Amino acid sequence: MLGKIRKYRELKARGLVTHTRNGDRVFFDRRRFDADTGLEVQPERTELSVAVLREIRAAMATDLSAVEAILADLELEL
Repeated sequence: MLGKIRKYRELKARGLVTHTRNGDRVFFDRRRFDADTGLEVQPERTELSVAVLREIRAAMATDLSAVEAILADLELEL
């Protein structure tokens, strides 16, 4: 899931992903193409909720804070 989230901006800028929102539910549609013909096929749909995205953000912020604390300790040793 995080891999898809990390690529969101790049894919959006290239016109390969769109999103629609229905209340708290968010649907991401990623355009796909047939490898042989190059024709567009059924998009890949991923569903998330705003609540899940906020949980992911909070977890990442906690991880980042821990990494920053470790780096700060290591810099004090230099």
